[in-house]
Amino acid sequence: VSTRDEPVPGWIDNVYGPTGVFVGAGVGFIKTLHCDASRIANIVPVDMAVNALIASAWEVGNKTRPENGDDIPIYNYVSSVQKPITWGEFMEKGSRHGIEVPTVRAGIRDWSGSARITHHSVLDLECGKSVHVNMPVQMENYGPFRIRVPGLVKIYKKINKFSDVISYFSTRDWKFTNDNVQLLWKKMDKGDRNLFDFNMDELDWEQYFHGYVRGVRIYLIKDELSTIPQAKIKYQRFVWIHQIMKYFLMFLIIRIVWSVGIT
Repeated sequence: VSTRDEPVPGWIDNVYGPTGVFVGAGVGFIKTLHCDASRIANIVPVDMAVNALIASAWEVGNKTRPENGDDIPIYNYVSSVQKPITWGEFMEKGSRHGIEVPTVRAGIRDWSGSARITHHSVLDLECGKSVHVNMPVQMENYGPFRIRVPGLVKIYKKINKFSDVISYFSTRDWKFTNDNVQLLWKKMDKGDRNLFDFNMDELDWEQYFHGYVRGVRIYLIKDELSTIPQAKIKYQRFVWIHQIMKYFLMFLIIRIVWSVGIT
């Protein structure tokens, strides 16, 4: 995922992995995701991963390699051992920090500000089909606003395909050890630790997500922080629309049930 510190907090230039989910939910494209919220998300900031890579190369370069090549060092750079975070926590923190800096590029379907996580594959399949395929068609052809977004249905088909891929990793736990990485950190002096910081023990997820959501907003969505006041007004309107529609549907259902009961 995005950087923690270098070159700047929150820097990222692609939507691979969980960042794609975060961006999709933030702009309203993803509303449901097949995911087990209790599973560990082995995500690491890219700058810390690069620091660990450089440090491991330094250690390997200083070692005398056995001629038989059997003793090849393996460095697992993961968060699950020292600083675990679940997929549920990932989505919760992303949503909570994202609401602080909503984007003006959010579509009309970004009413709730986050994606719903479900671990039931059949339920998710039906919800995904309804929300990510049928709804775009209704928006473009039958919706009250007649919203025309070129290629919207095609975009949602890609989103569904992407969600299927990431669900394989977000519904399972992956067990790692990182003994070599922790030993490597202990071997480094204070100067090298400051220059090549990859110590997961010192990672603060709350502080990280503060920079992560802002980085996604600036570098991926291309929405400068100066538009936050305007985006908050737009987001609040969507919240009100969402609430009004919920109560209207509840009223409609009660009215229908009442009418059937009288009849």
